[in-house]
Amino acid sequence: MRWFKHMSDLSRDEGIARLLDKAEEDWLTAYGFLSLVLEAIAGRMNSKEGHLVCSLTYSIRQWGRTTYSHPNRVTKYLELIGVIDWVDVEFDEGLYTVSIPRMVDWRDETTRKSGALPEQFAEIRVDKTTEKINTRKEPSTHTLPDSETADRLDQSVEDLMNHLDVNKV
Repeated sequence: MRWFKHMSDLSRDEGIARLLDKAEEDWLTAYGFLSLVLEAIAGRMNSKEGHLVCSLTYSIRQWGRTTYSHPNRVTKYLELIGVIDWVDVEFDEGLYTVSIPRMVDWRDETTRKSGALPEQFAEIRVDKTTEKINTRKEPSTHTLPDSETADRLDQSVEDLMNHLDVNKV
């Protein structure tokens, strides 16, 4: 199962507000339809020539299977989600293409916050004690100090503890 970033405040987005207003009493169905479209696009996001493609082109029948909707309803809801400023819906020769470029931003934000960076975004870190370059994908954790530094730290902690004990009231 693939996971995609779902904005926790998506229902308060201005574009979604326009969708819900336009859908009137079908607002819940329209919101669910959009969620299924987002899932379908996220499941098919791939990289072409180094760029993520956040769109999907299907016939009305395939969109119907994807969204569990009758083809007549698919046409209606594809037109409805087109009112959202960050959703592009195009019709050409019997195929509907839905593009949501903002999904790249959502993915990048999620990747950055999770610390699971793809290779092209791996941070290069220099370990100052060995001067080696570390290109691990995950953020580096602390390293153990050498014995001389550890002794100095132990002495500093001991001095601090003694100082606190002496000055106790």
